Amino acid sequence: MGKTPRGYSVITPTHFIAVITGEGRKSNSSIQDEAALYDTLTAYSGEYRIEGNRLVTSVDASSDEIWNGTQQPRNFTVQGNHLVLTTDRAPFGPDPTKMFVVCTTWEIVE
Repeated sequence: MGKTPRGYSVITPTHFIAVITGEGRKSNSSIQDEAALYDTLTAYSGEYRIEGNRLVTSVDASSDEIWNGTQQPRNFTVQGNHLVLTTDRAPFGPDPTKMFVVCTTWEIVE
């Protein structure tokens, strides 16, 4: 989500909530600006479970309706004070002939 993303991931004993916003976001003064805002946002919440080195979220609410009711697995590692979450390799939505992996690094704070 850019070189200087802003956002939070809150992990509690019963829920996982993530919100990521991209850098340089503009007010939605046009349909194109509004689409660009949406393209820089990821948000979802739900109960999670740990399976080995995988964090699996049962999504109950999401910025993308297609995720609601799904299981979203992420491989995770803890590196010092950073939590690294990586998706499985999957087809890229806009061009399913291409594959992609998303890796996010979170700084752990309390």
